Amino acid sequence: MTQGSTTSTIVAPLAGRVVDLADVPDRMFASKVMGDGFGLVPDGDEVAAPASGTIAMVAHTGHAFGLMTDDGVEILVHMGIDTVELNGAPFALTIAQGDTVRAGQPIGTMNRALVESSGKSTTTMVIFTNLAARGGHVTAQFGEVGLAGPAATATIPDPAAAPSQPAAAATAAVEPSAKAPAADVDPQRASATGFDALAYDIVDGIGGRGNVKSVLRCITRVRFYLKDESLANDDLVADLDGVIDVIKAGGQYQVVIGPAVEDVYDAVNRVIGDTGAASGEVELVERPTTLKGWVQFGFSSLIGVITGSMIPVIGLLAASGILKGILALLTQFDVIQPDSNTFTIIDAMSSSMFYFLPIIIGFTAARRLGSDPIVVAIIGGVLVFPSLVAMSNPGDPDYAGYS
Repeated sequence: MTQGSTTSTIVAPLAGRVVDLADVPDRMFASKVMGDGFGLVPDGDEVAAPASGTIAMVAHTGHAFGLMTDDGVEILVHMGIDTVELNGAPFALTIAQGDTVRAGQPIGTMNRALVESSGKSTTTMVIFTNLAARGGHVTAQFGEVGLAGPAATATIPDPAAAPSQPAAAATAAVEPSAKAPAADVDPQRASATGFDALAYDIVDGIGGRGNVKSVLRCITRVRFYLKDESLANDDLVADLDGVIDVIKAGGQYQVVIGPAVEDVYDAVNRVIGDTGAASGEVELVERPTTLKGWVQFGFSSLIGVITGSMIPVIGLLAASGILKGILALLTQFDVIQPDSNTFTIIDAMSSSMFYFLPIIIGFTAARRLGSDPIVVAIIGGVLVFPSLVAMSNPGDPDYAGYS
């Protein structure tokens, strides 16, 4: 620790190889407009908290989360490139906004195989979004690192030594626009302030409300599908106070906002109003136009639903299977007897997951499909109701009364 500053160790949220942020395959993160940090090419699926602090945000799709450290440093962990398009299938985080975590604490998993099979990069970015504004800096420790191993250090000067003015990138990430393009037909434009004013500026800059087919958002960007991209003025939009950058990728016109993306996205929807443009928190999937495309689309969607439903319970299924194996060994070597209370308790612990699997899968599948988890779980409960199960075996004594 240097005089007048505080240095904190940041641990790796995944096992893998720490790389320079400038080398990650995403222009926005590589340019450090969101803040300095480091990249991580993972070789494991377990996810850990990079520092001790409070969870400030968890993406709806689970591909990113924000953390406020005990020292007041804001850390954004973004797992994979454009993984928002996978609608949460590869991610199973066990944290929620407001949770307190410690450095290295397990907080979920990322299914790397599923990410890679979807054609996405698993490269993970760890970004310090307010470090520059506080006059601090990050030093990455490049090379191989284990899960929760030391990956970087963040140095923060004491408040008296910190610069009085925030860095430009951090300011742009949180301050709404004060500039406006010349004309707009909306009569409410003149009285708009804050994020609403910025939303009007953005919509004007991309060709007006009539040029918007749909608008979505991820963890840092408002993403537009435009009818005619040639109508958008890239320089004007990128120069707005509150906009970090403009990126065109995958048929989308992406306006990089940063931490204030949710506020700007809501304001954009208010500005667009009832124009028929679709909106949402995740990517729209382009619909195929050929029979082969529809077959591939259907198969991909089915796999996505299955994996998204099973990923949250895979660990419990594995644990139950291991417990069953241990129970079999203990019984085989006469350590415990099949008619003992100990056997009954361990058997219940190892079998309950499989017995109630329809209820649990119903709950996770409902969350994946956007249905009511409680209603679907109750349907699963009906399937395992003893009397209904007994109906499949009329010779069972519990079947009495059904004929």
